[in-house]
Amino acid sequence: MNKNQIDRLLSIACGLAVTFVCLSLIGVLLFSFFFTYDRLRQPVYFPNPEYFPSNDTIRFLVIGDFGRANNDQKLLANAMGEYCSKTRCDFIVGTGDNIYENGVSGVNDTGFKEKFEDIYNHPAIKDLIWYQTIGNHDYRQNPQAEIDYSKVSKRWRMFDYFYNISIPSSNNGFHLNLIVTDTVPYHSLFYYDPWMNRTAFSERKKFNDIQMKWLEETIKHYYYSNVNNNNSWTIVTGHFPVYSTGMHYNSPVLMRLFEPLFIKYKIPLYLSGHDHTNSWLENIYLRDEKKTQYIVSGSGAGVDKYKRPLFNSHLKNVYHGPGFFAVEVQKQFIYVYCLNEKAEVVFYFRIG
Repeated sequence: MNKNQIDRLLSIACGLAVTFVCLSLIGVLLFSFFFTYDRLRQPVYFPNPEYFPSNDTIRFLVIGDFGRANNDQKLLANAMGEYCSKTRCDFIVGTGDNIYENGVSGVNDTGFKEKFEDIYNHPAIKDLIWYQTIGNHDYRQNPQAEIDYSKVSKRWRMFDYFYNISIPSSNNGFHLNLIVTDTVPYHSLFYYDPWMNRTAFSERKKFNDIQMKWLEETIKHYYYSNVNNNNSWTIVTGHFPVYSTGMHYNSPVLMRLFEPLFIKYKIPLYLSGHDHTNSWLENIYLRDEKKTQYIVSGSGAGVDKYKRPLFNSHLKNVYHGPGFFAVEVQKQFIYVYCLNEKAEVVFYFRIG
């Protein structure tokens, strides 16, 4: 092979290399464009269902990822109070990550006072009971302390890592069965969180099978108790979402373990946090009209401003700002409202 042939082959090789690099860059740019386009242009729904007033209700708020004592948490605490000063509220459900960044060291930890008791002091909510869920940040020091704090606080209630309670309506016409789960030990990756209390995590992970058995038995009991009487609703709460538009996205383990129970026993609503946004999702592949609606309420201390919601085909609507949810349960319907830091309704929907 002479020098001219070698030069020609080198020229062709260089040309192919440049072409490959250019095509790769174009591909990356096109992917980025369409991915961003989907994120920004994904359709959302504003169903605007008719509201039927009732004098027999259960009304509560839902908020998660709140314990920072920052401005957003204080704004939302006031907004919650303003909402409840106009609409009767019976209690509040916390969806986990109750004290940032690293949970608490014990029942006398100042975090309880500074990031909870002193924040939610609006007259309309200062005496409301909170049914708390444990989150991954709560596992970083002493998760048991958040359970024990229930014996100290007049309004903090976390009876165990997972628990259930039945709450009567205002005129005793029906009940709400609230099932609170511990979803943290099912997500093994969080064992490697540098600040994680790995002893507590490992110990609670031993209860995963026990919790699943308890969860199915509890849901099954409520389901069959309601078959003939039709006088109760059952709602499940856990810190980790099943479906989400946030950075942690969908949870394959909860889709595998929790969702089949929700489908089998017609759970209407699952409440969660973890991702710092406010979203409403449902499994679009199920044709059942009574399929579970999934709420992510994780912006109780604000949102990750530079982590915009991701495209998710299961999404119904999302509000990416400081917010909370209000739920009104009636015997025939459940109304769910997403509210912002000014206590303004962003979107709402009805179950039933």
